[in-house]
Parts: sequence; structure tokens; C-alpha cells
Amino acid sequence: MVVVRMPSDATDDELATLMASLQSAQERGRCALVYDIPRFLMPSAVKRRIIVDSVTETRRLYPGRVVCHAIATTMGPLMHGVVKAVTWLMPSSEPTRVFVSLDEAKAWARAALDAPAVSSEP
Repeated sequence: MVVVRMPSDATDDELATLMASLQSAQERGRCALVYDIPRFLMPSAVKRRIIVDSVTETRRLYPGRVVCHAIATTMGPLMHGVVKAVTWLMPSSEPTRVFVSLDEAKAWARAALDAPAVSSEP
């Protein structure tokens, strides 16, 4: 399990470094990604491009390594709903759920990671 505290004020270089560390985690094998989002701010166009490029490259290099995405938002029900809506608008091929606490997100991610791997190959 990889827990990422998403900084809302990261520079472009800091975000690129964070994305590289997520890619590195996937090099080691199956993982569940847990995002701890203390505040939600829409990323700039440059930051969105960094994220999209990194995710695209990582999926190409390590298909099927991510078991799930668990997102913890502790900003209250309104922002919880906003983050959930964003996940609906930008769906992932992996199961993704939004939680109101980091402990709930970790528990769900742990259960997904502990479940038997499902092969996409015939």
C-alpha cells in the first residue's frame, strides 16, 4: 500500500517528483494507492499535464499493477462530494472510492490488496 499526502501547494517540480515516486512504487509490484487530500484545489493546466503524462507512462510500463485508488478527504461533506464527482468525470480503470477518513481509505485499500489478483490475460 502506498499512501500519498497530496500537497495542494506543490510546485510543478515537486509534483513531478511525487509522480516519479508513484511510478517507482509500481515498479516493485502490485499496489493500492491511497491519496490523503487535506484540501482540494483544481490543479493548473501544467500540473494536470504532469499528472496525465505520468499516469499514462506508468500504465504503459506497469499495466495492472495498481489494484485500487482510495481517496481520503477530510474537508467535510461538500468537498467530499466534489472529489467524488471528479472521480466520476475522470474514471479510472481500477476501482476507486472516496472516503471521509484516512483510516477507512486504508482499510478498503488493504482489503483490495489482500484479495486474490485477477489476471487480465486469458
